[in-house]
Amino acid sequence: MFILSKTLTILLMLFFYNTNESLHQFNLWNRWYNTESVSSILWPFANWDGQHYLLLSDWGYNLFQDSRAFFPLYPMAIKVVNLVVNNTYLSALLLNLVVSYLFLGYFYNYATHYLEKEKVLKSMILIVCFPASFFMTAFYAEAMFLFLIFAFLYYYDNRKSYWSLLFGFLLPLAKGQAFYVLISILVLIVIRLFKREKINYKYEASNILAFLGGGMAYLAFFYSTTGDAFSGVQAQNNFIFNLKLENAINLPRFVEYLFSPSAAFFAYENSLIDKIFILIALILILVTCQSKRTVWFVFYLMFSYPIASLGMGGSFTRFALMFVPFFCLSFFSYRNLNNYVFAIVCTVMLLVQIVFIYRFSLNLWVG
Repeated sequence: MFILSKTLTILLMLFFYNTNESLHQFNLWNRWYNTESVSSILWPFANWDGQHYLLLSDWGYNLFQDSRAFFPLYPMAIKVVNLVVNNTYLSALLLNLVVSYLFLGYFYNYATHYLEKEKVLKSMILIVCFPASFFMTAFYAEAMFLFLIFAFLYYYDNRKSYWSLLFGFLLPLAKGQAFYVLISILVLIVIRLFKREKINYKYEASNILAFLGGGMAYLAFFYSTTGDAFSGVQAQNNFIFNLKLENAINLPRFVEYLFSPSAAFFAYENSLIDKIFILIALILILVTCQSKRTVWFVFYLMFSYPIASLGMGGSFTRFALMFVPFFCLSFFSYRNLNNYVFAIVCTVMLLVQIVFIYRFSLNLWVG
């Protein structure tokens, strides 16, 4: 399944890019600086955020201020791989292949602890068919972040092992959504307190401190590379789509945004495709709340509603990839899909993903 999904994604991106030269709208600014790879066939994998990650890998954080908005673990991992490969584009592709495989591996090991293997397999197929799953192959940090989440959960939720501290520490260095992982852990602790369940306070405190330590390492990294610990936070103001934390509790504003006229079907902000995905995510809350495990519902909720409500959209189609695994776990914990319905759902999602791949490979906005 892994080999087929990755092969399909890579071939489609290369095919669409190389058969639509008249529609090429790729940005050349990354290629100007990355002169060693200016003729790379992997251009279509590096659009949008991917260009920032490659720039950071090649040149570090002290040259391009806007690129400081991106978290350091992924571009620095590309840099490490590039020490051996000596091609930034190929290094990014190989890294994503590895972390995608690790994500699916940890998801499998985590899920089989709770679900029948048939349901786990269906969950994994749904994940790779999901329209935004191609971002795990493009030069984005999504695959690495999903790997870290499920590696953390495997050791935290299944094994109760202190290996969870390593992945809890790395999550804040990978993406800003690590904040929602930390909040989820705190919410789960509060729920267990209300249920009067037994809590290993030393273990829970250690995991919370690991997250906080990762946050401090994030600030220390920017201080050591740019001279300003908060330069990364400041740079994010150019990319956050007017996000405000107070919007999460401003329900009238969220409803007004959701049903207001959209700028376009695909748009940088206020797009119709984002609103469609948000509405689907809200509807699926009714499905996940019936889950047999509170942890999956909490993680689903944290990766769906807050991100949808804080601003004007912009990348929700991509961010939705974060909550899809938790929806699958929740749904299959108490229901199943017959093979006919399952095949229809997978086919529809895969067709939408192909459309997304077509747009992304030509540097047209998806999310």
